[in-house]
Amino acid sequence: MTTMGAGLVMAYAGFAADFYKHEIEKAVGEVETIWSPVHVPIFLGMGIVAAGFLWAVRRAGRRAFASPS
Repeated sequence: MTTMGAGLVMAYAGFAADFYKHEIEKAVGEVETIWSPVHVPIFLGMGIVAAGFLWAVRRAGRRAFASPS
């Protein structure tokens, strides 16, 4: 849960920076890519959340997806 929380905070910070860049600075004339400085934390944060989720599922074992009997 801590790993996923850290990823969510990082992604949220990236979204906030992206919002600031587009809405406050009105910097829309630039060519943007996935590697733009404000986009990198968004995608890294999502990757950290995914890794944390997979780690949690692995730790939970098969009980997480077992059907009720």
